[in-house]
Amino acid sequence: MLDEKKIRLMTELARLESKIGKDELRIVRRQRSDYIGLGLLKNFVYTTVGYFLVWGVIIAYNMEYLLDNLHKVKILAVVVEFIVGYLIFIILYSVITWIGRRRRYEEAQRDAAQYHAGLEELSRRYYGEMEKKPGGKTAGGKGT
Repeated sequence: MLDEKKIRLMTELARLESKIGKDELRIVRRQRSDYIGLGLLKNFVYTTVGYFLVWGVIIAYNMEYLLDNLHKVKILAVVVEFIVGYLIFIILYSVITWIGRRRRYEEAQRDAAQYHAGLEELSRRYYGEMEKKPGGKTAGGKGT
């Protein structure tokens, strides 16, 4: 006979599994600091490439002006502006990445804990029924 409580629990677990998916479970397997650190490292690489691309486009767009007025351009001011802008850009995006990664890790941890608690409950229900079988045999016919 089918146990409605087990079926409901299995349905809820299937819904949780589809919600959290493989990514969430992969996130939780890592340490929080490793997950956030990897995100910050990726952020550093991507923002550096992006920043240089933006500057490259700006320079390419203004190339004619720069070549005509090269003697008027203050190189030191441009270099300082480039470095300060880069530092602000990196710090801003690193803070955003840190907050986003921390929040995502905490959500994944909460969802995975709920999923594992449901699995443990299902296991208790399943093995609890198996122990109640007459003759000490499990559902597969083997002795315990």
